[in-house]
Amino acid sequence: MTRRARTAEDAASFIGLGRAVEQLRCEAGMTQGALSIQADISPVAVGAIERGEAEATWATLRRIAKGLDMPVNDLLSFAEELAPGDGGAQWRRWSAAAQAKRAS
Repeated sequence: MTRRARTAEDAASFIGLGRAVEQLRCEAGMTQGALSIQADISPVAVGAIERGEAEATWATLRRIAKGLDMPVNDLLSFAEELAPGDGGAQWRRWSAAAQAKRAS
């Protein structure tokens, strides 16, 4: 199976997630190593996610959220807010439209 190329939206989402994880980790006074222990993932994975280089699985996202002591939806919402450029803006528009559709 071949992988598709990363789009601007993909890159923005990975960067936004990395920014969110790093900011929340720092606000909690945690090192990457401490988060990796709390989340039961490798410190290398934490670093790669924070740099926007890794595609985190759903299980990894749940572990990170648990390690940060927060609901995964709050982590993802914060990541959306921090996603840069047009890719992030496109995702936020889609997310808002999907949320409005679910609410109606």
